[in-house]
Amino acid sequence: MNRFHRFILDRKFACCLGGLLLVAAVGTGFKSEAGTPDDTGKIWSGTLVFTQLPKRTAAEKQGPLADGMLRQAYGEGARIVLWHPGTKPQPLVTGFHSAADPSVSFDGHKILFAGKRKAQDSWDIFEIEVDGAGLRQITKDMGNCRNPIYQATLFTLDSKEPWYQISFVSDLGHELNEYGPFPASDLYSCKLDGTELRRLTFNPSSDMDPWMLPDGRMMYATWQLSTLAHGLQGRVALHAVNTDGTGETIFAGEEGLRVKHMPCVTRSGLVAFIEADRL
Repeated sequence: MNRFHRFILDRKFACCLGGLLLVAAVGTGFKSEAGTPDDTGKIWSGTLVFTQLPKRTAAEKQGPLADGMLRQAYGEGARIVLWHPGTKPQPLVTGFHSAADPSVSFDGHKILFAGKRKAQDSWDIFEIEVDGAGLRQITKDMGNCRNPIYQATLFTLDSKEPWYQISFVSDLGHELNEYGPFPASDLYSCKLDGTELRRLTFNPSSDMDPWMLPDGRMMYATWQLSTLAHGLQGRVALHAVNTDGTGETIFAGEEGLRVKHMPCVTRSGLVAFIEADRL
């Protein structure tokens, strides 16, 4: 489940739920006398993991990039918390200058996130169990890595058995975005131990927001700017690609408003996303 809301939970943090995720409440230590009814009247008693952003950061003051086509890389000073209806939010990780972009494993037991232990560090991908145990680093020296997700298993003819992978967004290519003086981001994948790094997309603008589709492909938002067919500012469309980087196809491009981003898939198999003419 992926929804987008904005709350104020205390005086220091504004809670921006960019990718609000449903977590299986296994070993989280939360207690609640009863579930909470949703808009349909059904009782819901899951646990949420989300990112709390500091209020009035430099990124918030600066606003969107590229004349409203790209959002800021929010997350400096952020923290990840778990929340269950009827309880107070509890920090998931400690000892980090910044932690953001939580993504829950398919079995609900582990969480990927992007983090920086110190302010001057690059963003790396970490994994932790939902009870806060077992913290480990996955990426190192792979640029600024954000928006991690779990992929399905991958198997090749020369491998002994399938292995699990993750995907993430990184500026490892050290390429300037073709629109202006900031780095372009592309999709990458690697094993859960950080090996077998593979670049999946090669967009001279930027790719972002990966999400797994039920058919095993990965959907993502891609800024298409390289021709004037999309106008001077281009369009941010939704594309899909195989987990090995092959078979890129347009999922939703010319329809509707100029920007489509933050896609997710509902239980009924529908793709939901945020659409706007500018950010």
